[in-house]
Amino acid sequence: MRRETIAGSIWLLFAAVLLFVGRTAGAERTVLGPTGDTLAPDSYRAEFALNPQGKFQNRSWLQFSSPQGIEFEAERSDLSTERKKGYALNIQYPITYSLTSALPAIAIGVRDVTGTGNEHGAFYLAATKSFRLSDAQHRFIHEVKIDAGIGSGRIGGIFFGGQTQLAVGLRIQAEFYRRQTNITVALPISRHLDARAYSLDSRIYYGFSISLQR
Repeated sequence: MRRETIAGSIWLLFAAVLLFVGRTAGAERTVLGPTGDTLAPDSYRAEFALNPQGKFQNRSWLQFSSPQGIEFEAERSDLSTERKKGYALNIQYPITYSLTSALPAIAIGVRDVTGTGNEHGAFYLAATKSFRLSDAQHRFIHEVKIDAGIGSGRIGGIFFGGQTQLAVGLRIQAEFYRRQTNITVALPISRHLDARAYSLDSRIYYGFSISLQR
């Protein structure tokens, strides 16, 4: 069996296991760019973005947060016609947590530690600010967050974005990252599972995410 086939099978097996254990956990990216939020300690997350036309690279992410809150993310990019798959290891460490809406969450991290992905050891500082909503606003919108940060190397300087969750459950996230505009819309299917649609640099993807905590 080819190495890529084995790696893909392990990737999907890990995602399937996540469906049956744990509780819901948060996310740490706006769309592709980092945020000040990190996963809760001892939590897991998997996300897949697939291009329906098969012309552009499919992407997937597996995340784990240690008991100390250090977050590790494995990223994979591939196209069915390519023999070589791209892999990256990302690490993020929380400096502060957003305990109240008055304080932002701040984190530092490095993308593509091994230099085998797209960002080649780019360091960053990211912050996320949650905004308090009035009772009237909360009837329609449950959450609003603003993300911003700065990164070295291929991250290319300043990046920013926003996230909102509507009362109907729909979550909308948008960003300007690596000089590209990306958008995702997530629809909750169950407590652990979201269906997703993406616009990544004006290219359409579909996928899903699974978020769990011990």
